[in-house]
Amino acid sequence: MRNYRIGLRIAILACATLLVIGILPLASVARADLPPRPSPPPAGSDGGKSSTGVSIVLRATFGPGWPWDRVHWQELWTVVEWQGIEGTWHPVEGWQGTLDGITVAENGDVVGEKAWWAYEPNLGKGPFRWLVYEGRAGRLIAASDPFHLPELVNQRDVVEISLTH
Repeated sequence: MRNYRIGLRIAILACATLLVIGILPLASVARADLPPRPSPPPAGSDGGKSSTGVSIVLRATFGPGWPWDRVHWQELWTVVEWQGIEGTWHPVEGWQGTLDGITVAENGDVVGEKAWWAYEPNLGKGPFRWLVYEGRAGRLIAASDPFHLPELVNQRDVVEISLTH
């Protein structure tokens, strides 16, 4: 009976070890895929070097014929691009992701939003534009007019576009 208990304990310990070894790599993969955080950092989070900045917000109004059953708002992919001197548009690293959420306005319009934060040294920079794709690798469905980042600290600029399908 004693050998049975020792064997059972060894088997349980081996199973627990294999379970932990199998789960840890999955946890690290899940963390690597977390989307960037769109909200401003807490005050003083950078040691006071640059705790002020501006935010830009995309407000995307879904058209009345939007195919909700085929194109889900959670899968839309937004990208902010900046325009280089030669006129070519380039994606901004870190300013890409899905909509943060949607709301239904009093008039019945469905509006999706995406927000990004920029630190004070970037005030007034541009031009930028927002792009909205049907998915991360999907077709382009909307592009905003060019815009510049706000020029005043703590300012929040909203860029509005209409989504049709």
